[in-house]
Amino acid sequence: MPPPDRPDGGASARTAVVLGAGMAGLAISRVLSDFVDTVILVEPHALPADDRPRGGVPQAHHLHGLNMRGLRTLEELFPGLDEEVQAAGSLRLDPGRDALTCFPTGTAPLMDTDLRARLSSRALLEARIRARVLALDPVELRTGPRATGLVTDPAGRRIRAVTTTEGDIPGDLIVDATGRFSPLPRWLASLGLPAPPTRTVDAGVGYASALFEAPDQSWLGLMHPSVCPNLTRGAYIAKIDHRWMVTLYGTCGDHPPTDPDGFRAFAATLNNPAVTTFLHNARPLSPIHRYRRTENHRTDYHRIRPWPDRLLVAGDAACALNPIYGQGIGVALEQALLLRSLLTRRTDLTGLARDFQRRLPTTTAYAWHMSAFQDAMWERHRNGRTTRLDRVISWYLHGLYRAAVQDPKTMEGFIQVFHRAAPPSRLLHPRVIFRILRNGSA
Repeated sequence: MPPPDRPDGGASARTAVVLGAGMAGLAISRVLSDFVDTVILVEPHALPADDRPRGGVPQAHHLHGLNMRGLRTLEELFPGLDEEVQAAGSLRLDPGRDALTCFPTGTAPLMDTDLRARLSSRALLEARIRARVLALDPVELRTGPRATGLVTDPAGRRIRAVTTTEGDIPGDLIVDATGRFSPLPRWLASLGLPAPPTRTVDAGVGYASALFEAPDQSWLGLMHPSVCPNLTRGAYIAKIDHRWMVTLYGTCGDHPPTDPDGFRAFAATLNNPAVTTFLHNARPLSPIHRYRRTENHRTDYHRIRPWPDRLLVAGDAACALNPIYGQGIGVALEQALLLRSLLTRRTDLTGLARDFQRRLPTTTAYAWHMSAFQDAMWERHRNGRTTRLDRVISWYLHGLYRAAVQDPKTMEGFIQVFHRAAPPSRLLHPRVIFRILRNGSA
């Protein structure tokens, strides 16, 4: 007899099929392993046995991180994993004390905070999570098959299987975690379902990253943000896995080159002495990798009526964010916790998919607004449609950056909002407004 906390509704075995072995697919598989008898994890690409980047993940060559909220979610799903990646070379830092924030108005003061963040390569973090998931008894990995469609029951109301290049894989629950280029809209159209509403916000961001060997710095990370509308270029530098990664980026199509001389010349235009000095003393260890598919893209599957039962959509397949803001991994982990909360309260899988999709926008809302808000301003500027409100917001942000450089309390609030430890309204506190007005930063 199945354990009483599994939503089986009986003694028959239950199988979940998860498409995609990325962060979202792994986290979802981890949760499902507590509630079903078998989790079939389907991944078209071969998975490396070590910490190398896996195929099909071009952004794996770029910097990844987890903010305080993401770290807590990671530990809830995978207890002890944070210490495990720490031992493997990933660094945990205080974003106030260990990270240099270089605004156009100056460099913010360093300070101790109660926050913690994690800097890591995507390959290392994903490899350690994958090892945990594949070690679970209910999880069965199938590499090679590529999903090509869905199979419904005769009434067309319930998904019964996924079609792949190696045959159908039946399941009592099908999860699409195939990423931002998910073919699910085409599959649903072939079943006669309407196209889901979508929204895309594209700031034209492109970035380039490379690994370097360099002397230790007085900091572990550096952030040089772009500022709408005039400062299109930015940079991140971080020590990860015993090496340094430098990421240069630009908005509105102003992308960094991938040749070494062009890369350094782009960095020099930031007029940031810390970046210039770092690169002068650094030796490249890798090619320069570029990534340009950074648009925020949300698909509102919860608005499709009727929604086919037993089909879940998670991760970037439902809500893909601009990676430059570092929100994607944390949001994927939060979606797994959403699924856990729904499964814990159920005795049957029927209706689970509908409830999950209806609640998903709430789970992704904060990260979506953080990413899409700034990118929407860039998008309007790029298309010559800057609004009066955009100009007011740009003025306010410039004043905020000036205040953050001069006032540790303002900087602390900025860090808390950036790391999702405080709501954005913290930056509209009367103290912050007073500092901006007093500094005359118009």
